[in-house]
Amino acid sequence: MQGQTGGANQTGLMAYTHLTSEQRAQIEFLHKEGHSRAAIGRRLGRHETTIGRELKRPGGMREYNAERAHLEAECMRRVARRPTKWTTGLAGEMECRMAEGHSPQQIAGRWKREGRCRKSWLSAEAIYRRVAEDRRRGGELYRLLRRGGRKRRNDRCGTRRGHRLKVRPEQEIGQRPQEINDRSRTGDWEVDLIVGAGQRGIILVAVERVTRYCCLRLLPDKSASVVSAALIGMLKDMPLASLTKDRGLEWADHEKIALRLNVEVYFCRPYHSWEKGLVEQHNGLLREFWPKYLALDTLTPQTVSRAEARLNARPRRVLGYATPAETMLEVA
Repeated sequence: MQGQTGGANQTGLMAYTHLTSEQRAQIEFLHKEGHSRAAIGRRLGRHETTIGRELKRPGGMREYNAERAHLEAECMRRVARRPTKWTTGLAGEMECRMAEGHSPQQIAGRWKREGRCRKSWLSAEAIYRRVAEDRRRGGELYRLLRRGGRKRRNDRCGTRRGHRLKVRPEQEIGQRPQEINDRSRTGDWEVDLIVGAGQRGIILVAVERVTRYCCLRLLPDKSASVVSAALIGMLKDMPLASLTKDRGLEWADHEKIALRLNVEVYFCRPYHSWEKGLVEQHNGLLREFWPKYLALDTLTPQTVSRAEARLNARPRRVLGYATPAETMLEVA
């Protein structure tokens, strides 16, 4: 029986070997005779858990078939031994996508969605391993990772007390219809501003909750009149149902915005910016382009438009690795 279960290794323990087709035939016969897993294991010199796992191949405990089980096991072994070869074209495309700001998870998910590469080994972990190997060899592929190995920064900014809007009870975020919270419809947007270092440069950010489609607009300042005019112009041709904002004084013209865009407007509770978490997340993504130590007053509208296009072209796991641009096109 030792030839079937494996010989002792240098540690004195028995080395594991796979079940043979003859052993599977014995398992099928003994199982049909009503023997327990422990009894079958003793007959074959195997642990009962090994027998239990084997009896679950394929079809369950009552329909174990030795021939089918052996074919399935051999197929799985061939897949496990499949070499993980990176072709020049695949590696080059990975590098290009990383340069566009796509994460390894987004790259692997997009390839799977497109059906262009069905290799089971090609995953986000495989891409990270390739990047790590390149770094150990002195390469700089890791610099194309969206955070370049740096720890994530906390992008929340405090706001001085007394600089908040007072809103009516029906405009509190707790009064939003459940269909907004459930993301069961399109047209519900979260909006915010990001400010450059030294209060130099303002970018208006709006993100649609279902499609993750974002719109950006460079602003000269964050006065209420400038912000409201920019938001109206930016969203007037988009699917619209509601807006969610914080209580900064830049939104003082919210009634004008609601009237012009024909939407409901809701506000987060004071100092609860995470209640509009989607736009906060996108603020963090934008900080990959423009870190908080940079002023934004040197940006051009064209630069901001390119950043918007790049974000909307990134495949997202929550969208089944479709892009926000593709998803918005489907619902528009």
